[in-house]
Amino acid sequence: MIRRVVRDLKKYNAYCLYAVRATLKSEVAGSYLNWLWWFLDPLLFMLVYTFIVQVVFDKRMPNFHIYVFIGLNVWKMFNGSVMASANLIRSSKGLLSKVYVPKFILLNTKIFVALFKMSVAFLLVFVMCAAFSVRLTWNLLYCLPLFLSLYVVTFGLSSIVLHMGVYFRDLSNIMSVLLRLVYYMSGIFFDIQSGVPQPYSDILLHLNPIAFLIHSLRQAVMYQSAPNLPVLLAWFLVGLALAAAGIRLTYRHENSYVKVV
Repeated sequence: MIRRVVRDLKKYNAYCLYAVRATLKSEVAGSYLNWLWWFLDPLLFMLVYTFIVQVVFDKRMPNFHIYVFIGLNVWKMFNGSVMASANLIRSSKGLLSKVYVPKFILLNTKIFVALFKMSVAFLLVFVMCAAFSVRLTWNLLYCLPLFLSLYVVTFGLSSIVLHMGVYFRDLSNIMSVLLRLVYYMSGIFFDIQSGVPQPYSDILLHLNPIAFLIHSLRQAVMYQSAPNLPVLLAWFLVGLALAAAGIRLTYRHENSYVKVV
């Protein structure tokens, strides 16, 4: 299977890049602000959460706006990719009925679009850190393996959801509810370590990959600390295992997908 995956990656690389560019262009077509929305969308949500938490609930945390912005960007990438995967085969029926494209290539296209927009928005994190005197250190380099693990975990889970979504039409509704639960358990707008009592905070940070990755990115960017490397490696390997299982499922059943949808 590995040889087939490598062969398909090489063969459909040009298509994937073209599809990513086309999707990004179509999202901003006809908009006066164009690509600025990739900054404005998480920025506006950041302002809303900052107002609610610090003004309405009177909870104070230094540089809370940066704290929330990091969490929102990671969550938006993960949530958008997983939700898109649930209906990806159905929404691509026209394309798949005419030409053969490996299903994981279609999924990669969606995830790369989300990753690109997250990376662009993350530039604002460094701008805000400089503006509010948050010291940046070499620990920023940990962002690279953290982003890689985020991609692998997202792809792995999404590939399983992609396959299941072909046979369960209501999966997107179920995933919406489940992801909302994960959202509140990921510490997007609060600190899990101080806001959740022990041992539940440690359980969340170890068993919820999104909570762990968000927490680790904040530690690397804002608090000059290294992530928990054994946990990072563990989730990277789990993501690889899920990805392998998902790709195997799509290869095995892809001939029946168009018939089912």
